[in-house]
Amino acid sequence: MKAIQVMADRWKRTACKNEYDLKIKNKFIELLPDIKPFVFLSKPDMSSKMYEVNNLKEATNIKNASPFSIYSLEADTDFLLILEDETEPDKGMAIHNVVVNDSDPNRREIFAAMSDVKGTNLFVFLDDTKNYLFIILNDLVESFIDFMNSKTSLVNIQDETHKIQYTDQDNKVRAAKITKVVYIKDGRDKKANSKKIKGAWTPFYSWRVRGHWRKIEENSLGKNRSGEYCIKGLTWVVDCVKGKGDLIEKVRVIK
Repeated sequence: MKAIQVMADRWKRTACKNEYDLKIKNKFIELLPDIKPFVFLSKPDMSSKMYEVNNLKEATNIKNASPFSIYSLEADTDFLLILEDETEPDKGMAIHNVVVNDSDPNRREIFAAMSDVKGTNLFVFLDDTKNYLFIILNDLVESFIDFMNSKTSLVNIQDETHKIQYTDQDNKVRAAKITKVVYIKDGRDKKANSKKIKGAWTPFYSWRVRGHWRKIEENSLGKNRSGEYCIKGLTWVVDCVKGKGDLIEKVRVIK
C-alpha cells in the first residue's frame, strides 16, 4: 500500500544519520507486519478546519476509536489534507498519508509523510501531545476515524496481497506482506471511485430492524407473530440487529 511503502522507502533511500533516526526506523519496522491499511475513496469535509499555531495547546481528543490498534490512513487519489498559511503561502504543507500506533490506549504514535509547496518530502514521527504538528495530525486521524464510524459510511474489505519492501537493521532488503485492505466511502458520494473494488459494500455500523411482514410464495405458509406456520403468502420477521460495529439507534416518534 502507498502509505506504508512510502514510509518504508524513507529508510531505504536515506541512511540513518543518528541514533534517533535509527530508533524510529526500528520502531516502524517492528510495526510493519501488524499495520492494517484504510484507503478512503471519500473523505470527511475538513474545509472548515482552521489551525492557528498560537492557539494549539495540547491534543486531548485521543479516543482510540479505530477497530485496529496499528493502521494507516490514505486517500485513493490525492492528499489527506492540505495545510495552508494565508499569511505565508509558500509555507503550505500537504499531508500524504499517516501510520498510527494506538497499541497503548494512553499514548498515540504518528508517522506522517508530507511535502511542502516546492515538492520537498518530509517524514516525521510524533508522540508529544503538546507538539503543534501532533495536534493537527491527531485531529486529522480522529476526523477520519469518526467519518469511518459514521452511519453513512460503507466499508469493503478486500483480500489483496501487497509486499512492502524495507531494509532491516543489518541493511538487508526484506518484505512484509499485507493480505487485507479496508476501503471506505460515503454511501451518499456518487463520485467515489468504487468500480475497481469487487464485492458488496456494507455499513461500518449496526442498526436495529423492526418486526415486519415479508411476502413469500402465494401458496407457501408463513409464520404469524407467535411463530406458528399458519398464514399464506406472508411471514412475520422478528426484530433483529443487522450489520457490524457500534449500534446506531434511531429514535422513532409516534404521533
